[in-house]
Amino acid sequence: MMLVKYTLLPIRLFDDLDVSNATYFQLSPLTSILFYLQNLDVPVYVIQLFGNLVLLLPFAIYLNIKKQRSLMFNIITPIIISLSIETLQLLIDFITQFPNKIFDVDDLLLNVAGFLIGALLSKYARAIIGSLKLRLQ
Repeated sequence: MMLVKYTLLPIRLFDDLDVSNATYFQLSPLTSILFYLQNLDVPVYVIQLFGNLVLLLPFAIYLNIKKQRSLMFNIITPIIISLSIETLQLLIDFITQFPNKIFDVDDLLLNVAGFLIGALLSKYARAIIGSLKLRLQ
């Protein structure tokens, strides 16, 4: 539910803003990421950058903690999830004719990177847990 709350809501149907020149998608890789990194003094950009990085991290840990999944699984899964989120955001924008969220290719990159970090963390956590079990025996 938190995933839906932070990625799709709120859905505005109208506002007093002039949205005639609004952008509904950003397809240039690294454009948003570099912009966020250059503006880390602005809290909303820090939240956007790190929020996208950690969005799927817990899911990766959950899927990999008991059994390490293949690299292909750990790349394809977050691409599918993230692409679904971004596509839903774009669809909502087109239906409401209001730029609620923006389809951003950099969100995909950050989501996949976060998922891979989570997969690595789970791998190291399993190794630590395994060595602790050996010491206790």
